[in-house]
Formats: sequence, C-alpha cells, structure tokens
Amino acid sequence: MNVPKDFLIVHSTTPYRSSTHGSKVGSWFLNELRQAFDKLPYDDDVNILELLTVTNAAICKRTRVAHKYEGTEKVKDPDRSGHKQTLSISHRLSSDLVFTKKRSDGPPAPDNPNY
Repeated sequence: MNVPKDFLIVHSTTPYRSSTHGSKVGSWFLNELRQAFDKLPYDDDVNILELLTVTNAAICKRTRVAHKYEGTEKVKDPDRSGHKQTLSISHRLSSDLVFTKKRSDGPPAPDNPNY
C-alpha cells in the first residue's frame, strides 16, 4: 500500500471553526506554542508531539472574551464570548520527531564545519 508517511499537519483549530487571536498579541496557538518552548530547559531535546500536547492543553483552558462598543462604552459581547478552541493535529510519523539542541561539547562534525 502506498500511503504517505512522515508528515505532520497542525491547524490552530478544528475544521469549520475560526481560531482566536488578539489584535495586540496574535493567535492563541502561536502564543501558547512559544510559551511551551520558552518553558523547556535550554539543553533538552524537544519531542514535537509532546510540545503540541502541552500547547493544546493550554489552549483548551482559555475562553474567549469578546467586546463591543455601545456608544463610547466598551462592553462584553455575550454572542461572541465564551468560545473555546482546540488544535487539530494530523500525522503519519513513523518515528519520534525530535528537535535536537545544537551541542557545543566535542569537536564539530567533520562533514559540516558549522555544526
């Protein structure tokens, strides 16, 4: 059977839904992904599926609060508030996808002087 393998697709939300973002700080997905990366110890390797699981858990805890203006007053918009979000992850990885930190211990690799 000829089935594509070794791919990973991550959507910021499930099909037919819109993802949430703020006008000042951007999307929930990118913010939570960056925060998950930032919390990792600097010298650890990163399994991307574990990182996406942590990111998704953080996104699932959020609840959208939307506002509207009534005259000059900014008030909560109940019709657009209360929404939740979750990632949609598809993959056919045949092994772990790990980002390895650049190691400074030992000599550079002989075939790549910029290692």
